[in-house]
Amino acid sequence: MASFFRNKKKNQHKNQSAKGTESATDQVQIDISGDLERNIKEIKQALGNSDDVFVRDMTIQNKKSKLIYIFTLCDNNLIQTVLNGFLSSKFPLDESSSFNLIKLKEKDVQTEVLKKILDGYALLFIEGEKTPYSFIALGNSSRQVSEPVTENVVVGSHVAFVENIQTNLFMIRKDAVSPHLVVKQHKIGKESEHTVAIVYLSNVADQSLV
Repeated sequence: MASFFRNKKKNQHKNQSAKGTESATDQVQIDISGDLERNIKEIKQALGNSDDVFVRDMTIQNKKSKLIYIFTLCDNNLIQTVLNGFLSSKFPLDESSSFNLIKLKEKDVQTEVLKKILDGYALLFIEGEKTPYSFIALGNSSRQVSEPVTENVVVGSHVAFVENIQTNLFMIRKDAVSPHLVVKQHKIGKESEHTVAIVYLSNVADQSLV
């Protein structure tokens, strides 16, 4: 009897540990269907309607399609190269093509959609299809980052921000892989306009303050 309770406690501890290690992305599931507009709306809402989530309208073999990705995380030139391959391919798209196209499995699509986008993938949704195609589009920092010179730290990140806002957002997105990370961009200044970005975690920040 004593061994039974010991085993039960071990199993409870194991289950609690598994829940504790579950990432924020694992906890968010999206109900993907053949409805193109609904799929895109669901994804954008799950990502907090962040300003750096980009949707591009397309037509592939007379089918309405949409490409969705995080532009602060992805290489736009690479995406354009892949799109040129899409447009010259026959439908259905060939997964063995040179642009490494992968169709998500239907059983995994609810949990994989956000993971792929947050890992730097672009997803192509085609009207009437329940699962999207994906390809890696992760970019690289346009400037080499280094440790901060004036504010050295012992604990925490040793990477300093630079003058380029896109480079800074890329570093944040790559380091903080969370569907709750929201980027809101604004233009400020009268004589000389500058782009500023407010970056926050929607599940932590007080929305009234943001």
